[in-house]
Amino acid sequence: ITHGKLTPAIGPLDQLWKQASAQQSLPSQIEIQTAVNQVNQRHWIVNSQENKAVHTTETQLLLNTFVKSYIINKAVDKVLQLEGINGALINIGGDMVAKGSIEEPVKILNPTIKGDNIFENSTIQLSNNAIATSGNYKRGYTINGKHYSHIINPIDGMPADHVLSATVIAKDAVTAGALATAFNVMTIEESTSIAAQFPDIAFQIIGSNHELIESDGWNKIIHKISSKPVSLNPSAVVKEKLWNSSYEATINIDLARLEGFARRPFVAIWIVNSNNETVKNIALWFNKPRWLPDLKEWYHQNYQNYSTLPQGVFSISSATRPAGSYMFKWDGKDDKGELVKQGKFTVFIEAAREHGTYQLMKQEFNANEKEQSFTVNGNVEIAGATVSYAKAQ
Repeated sequence: ITHGKLTPAIGPLDQLWKQASAQQSLPSQIEIQTAVNQVNQRHWIVNSQENKAVHTTETQLLLNTFVKSYIINKAVDKVLQLEGINGALINIGGDMVAKGSIEEPVKILNPTIKGDNIFENSTIQLSNNAIATSGNYKRGYTINGKHYSHIINPIDGMPADHVLSATVIAKDAVTAGALATAFNVMTIEESTSIAAQFPDIAFQIIGSNHELIESDGWNKIIHKISSKPVSLNPSAVVKEKLWNSSYEATINIDLARLEGFARRPFVAIWIVNSNNETVKNIALWFNKPRWLPDLKEWYHQNYQNYSTLPQGVFSISSATRPAGSYMFKWDGKDDKGELVKQGKFTVFIEAAREHGTYQLMKQEFNANEKEQSFTVNGNVEIAGATVSYAKAQ
């Protein structure tokens, strides 16, 4: 139904653009057309009556879009067959499905702002549905300093660049995952027309010019979160200056890449003031509460309050991304959404691996309207980090 704009036979074009990135030279039009011709062949002859399929070419097939979603569907159905289980949530790289009694709050990463803790001003309550997000803002090819999407249009062989992100909610993960990728390639009109063929789906598309396109059903399934206005006490402002809202702190971390099999680390990032009081929990990544005590410093300082934080605990839907490097932004607001006072703050970065190693890093900076930047040396779990305070980008 996408008329060839979504195909697993994209392999030749994928290899062509990977090679172009490695050589730092754009492919020629002849090379592109040759790969397009390889992609747009009849690769299979299927005889449903006889249960036979004949593979007619040797074109490389890339099943990423379909297989990840197929696994999620199969896994959640299998789990629900277990005795005593009445609900399940399965998440693979930001694509997820919730079935049964589970209702999971899911926030969508904002592709228009660089930051792994910047989300849309809405939360989706995922229940008996699947969600998938696809986009070009986390992966792609850089050739001669220009970014090209990893999502290729099979019709003209060029990276798709008119959409930053597409999120689709559907009854099954395969439909959600396939359409989320297809909507990055197709025109908005084509995507809207195809979506109309599926009465149970909803979508949100963010174009390259930051325009927002939402289906009629999108607003029916999202929960709007109104921004809490910052309350200012005039007398207090005179005595103690508040954080300048035109500035922000940026925290970059690079998780170490370990050889062979290794479990992913649990990570906590938070900010304390000069009185050693936590003012903002930036990130907390874990899979089971039983491992939280392994994040020793965070657990000691913050565990008692973490379950009552306004933002709560939620899942994140975003485009598939390479592992390792992450960026976080802090706008000077505390966990209650109010601006903190100017002064000295310390960023804590803690990582612990299940049955593995442990690491704690910290860096102080002064929020006094003087731009600063610091490099924090890494170790076993976190290869390195940077902390900066500067005018917001």
